[in-house]
Amino acid sequence: MEMSGKFRDVIRTGNKLIEDRGWRSNSINKDFGEFLAAVLKKGKDGITNWEFYIGIGKTSIDDITKRTETFKENIISFFGKPTTPYEDGKGNWAWAKKITPEMIVYLAPDSTSSNTITNKLRIVVNFELSEPDSSTRELTEFSLLAKTETGIFLMNYATHGTITKSNSVTLDRIVELTFPLNGS
Repeated sequence: MEMSGKFRDVIRTGNKLIEDRGWRSNSINKDFGEFLAAVLKKGKDGITNWEFYIGIGKTSIDDITKRTETFKENIISFFGKPTTPYEDGKGNWAWAKKITPEMIVYLAPDSTSSNTITNKLRIVVNFELSEPDSSTRELTEFSLLAKTETGIFLMNYATHGTITKSNSVTLDRIVELTFPLNGS
């Protein structure tokens, strides 16, 4: 069994549900393995400090490999000035929100919250009314990513149908990750 991930988007106005897009799978990026190797190595060429983020944005490129690379480049550029979304002048943009420990819970096999360490995680990130900024923005992609002293690692990546995020709606992005057990 390989590591797997899935996500869902829930859009609300106040307490009113506007849309629940249901669960969809997302791809686990090669960066994830590189990140884990660097964490385990530590010291020279390894990493010792990291923060996790949910990156969001829009990349208008059809080729998925080039699209992922452009998204990552835009996220890297965003961290050069992390107060407003980065726009590349070609209609593409990116922004990221830091994930705090309170946003992450362990899941039992039945996907309910667990107080003990398990091989499943749920991450819930709420994009508030004013996030990413005061503009109305179209979102078409996201990534769970790690920011380290050596760079940015895209852990997973997904494209999705356009979500229009304005100051009148909140967006909950929910990500679940399952790590293999017992060599399976």
